[in-house]
Amino acid sequence: MEIIIDKSAVSKRKSHKHSNQDGSQSEISDTDHELQMKKTSQSNSKGAQAQSKKDLPLDYKKISETILVYVTIMCSFAIVEGMIGITHTNVHLVRDFLNSFLMISALVFSSKALELSLNKEDEDYEYGYRRFNILAAFVNSVYLMFSFMFNFVDNLHHMVEHWEVDSHKGLNSTLAFDSNNSTWQSANDHNTNHTLGDGHSHATLHVAHNDQQHMKEMNQYLTLFTFLRMCCLGGYLYFESMNHNVHDYMTVNWINWPKTSNITAFKRRVKECSKWDSYRINVYSISLLVSCEFLNCVGNIWVYYLCMNFGILENILSILKGIIIITASVPLCLDLCFTLLQRINPSQLGYLIEDKLRRIGYMEGVISVKQWNVWCLDKSHRVCSLTVMISENADPDMIRRIIKQKLVNKYCEKLYVHIVQ
Repeated sequence: MEIIIDKSAVSKRKSHKHSNQDGSQSEISDTDHELQMKKTSQSNSKGAQAQSKKDLPLDYKKISETILVYVTIMCSFAIVEGMIGITHTNVHLVRDFLNSFLMISALVFSSKALELSLNKEDEDYEYGYRRFNILAAFVNSVYLMFSFMFNFVDNLHHMVEHWEVDSHKGLNSTLAFDSNNSTWQSANDHNTNHTLGDGHSHATLHVAHNDQQHMKEMNQYLTLFTFLRMCCLGGYLYFESMNHNVHDYMTVNWINWPKTSNITAFKRRVKECSKWDSYRINVYSISLLVSCEFLNCVGNIWVYYLCMNFGILENILSILKGIIIITASVPLCLDLCFTLLQRINPSQLGYLIEDKLRRIGYMEGVISVKQWNVWCLDKSHRVCSLTVMISENADPDMIRRIIKQKLVNKYCEKLYVHIVQ
């Protein structure tokens, strides 16, 4: 009995089997592709989260927390200094404690303003909380300016006192030379009052010795606490401030502005200046305050420990130190005043906006552009409003759209256009 095998059926079965295998492989490949897509999407989401963690607000929040750590360390030193000054009735230690307290208060206010400004806009603050940074930076600059003024007046007063003491010494030496001729007449009186004079001289020497010991102890305490504060400030400058990229403030905002005729370089400079938003300005003011206080500590250690008996030289060094501080703080104070008074900042931006609005006035259907105003929330966020008169046949929506395309995100971040037809 022969077994007849239908080759066509076998081939169909094989093809069906292969088709099933191909289908299963395709399904497996589809599932692998889906898993790979899920992995890539997860990796992309993780990358997006990692990128969001590297955003500026998170960095500024970290800076705020770091400032509080350094402030806590300096505050502990200042409290100990104040307690020693009160228990020893030392006015110089108490004054140094009060100066440290003012500096710490300014740093705490800047740190909290930096953290508060990260909040989003709400009904109370339609444009957000950015201007808290501007206010904190303004407080820091004013603190530096007033500290210079008080130190300058104090050192000038001490210089005048040194000159008066030197002049009195010269006058006394002259009088002593004239009185040498009559000293022999009081020899008997000196012998009779010898016992009383010895007691008085011993008391005077004892008081002078106590005063000298008190001054030496005071300078040791002042040098110690100033050195500790200097170490904290120097640590912040070395480990934190060097990474904030705020060293080019004067170069970008004040020095060597290009002429308006070179429009390309002028626009590039305005764009670089616009990168100095309120967050960066506040961080720069903190770094400037810390730098000036570090310089102040170095100068104080020089005065307390090295040249404490040099007289006028101490005051001259203190005045030179104050001139350096005032030179660095005045430009920042003026810059912040322009922003607080809602002036165009940088002021050179007004030329570009005026030129652009003049070109908008030549558009078809536009009769004139008038009553334009620009004010700055900070250097990176500007609000512009203007009134445009158009002809009766012009389309107001299209003109408003064209104006926004030309101005928004180039010269301002928010634009309010009032159309008069």
